[in-house]
Amino acid sequence: MIIRLTQKLAKKIKEAPTTAAPRAENPFADWTANLFTVGRTQYIILTHSASLYSVVFPGRGVNESDIFIDHAFTALREQMEGAGYGDTFRKHIAPLTGDIRFSKTGDRRVLGSMNDLIQHAQFILADESPAGTAAKLNKTPMGALQYQYPRVVLGKLAGPSEGVKSGAGKVLPFPGMQGKEQGAAVSPSKGKTNDQRPGTADNQSQAVPKSPAQKRAETKKFQNEMLAMFDQLRKPRNSSNY
Repeated sequence: MIIRLTQKLAKKIKEAPTTAAPRAENPFADWTANLFTVGRTQYIILTHSASLYSVVFPGRGVNESDIFIDHAFTALREQMEGAGYGDTFRKHIAPLTGDIRFSKTGDRRVLGSMNDLIQHAQFILADESPAGTAAKLNKTPMGALQYQYPRVVLGKLAGPSEGVKSGAGKVLPFPGMQGKEQGAAVSPSKGKTNDQRPGTADNQSQAVPKSPAQKRAETKKFQNEMLAMFDQLRKPRNSSNY
């Protein structure tokens, strides 16, 4: 497994990767981690490079690479089990954690998406636990994922769940990658994805993607909800509010 560290986090856990490793062929074997602060409190975000599925956990006391690995995958396991992805963690991620290689970051689109996630997390953490914050981040539509939720894309990468017809979901490419660079991680659709419902072959092969206007409307709605929440957080709390 490759974990790509930002300079801030690499310094904190006393690692010094010198090169950016090529993308891992196994989509579950490539992650990116960053360090951020809320007030004076440090947090670490670990993000799946392919789906942008993320976990957030406190950075206090995480000053060695072994401690980082232990805290990161404990938090990720708990987060995924709570979200109903426990089987995905046990099948696709846990077997890879015994052989971890640190790397410099490489994909700017992943980093850009992580910066957006961190901005949201800095507001959400005012009222939520790290686990609750991560749960909300994983329900955030991301431009690099064609405005799908990270948790949905993670599920597609893991494959159809029990009771869902095979082929009901297409695997999205890595953010910032071209179809020819995806290798085995890309479906025959060459990285193009449609909103599909399980059912007939016509639904699976001829599903109509959302229009740019629909995507913008969904994104605008989400942004308005976030702004309303942020405004509420900024209001002073006094007896008149109750």
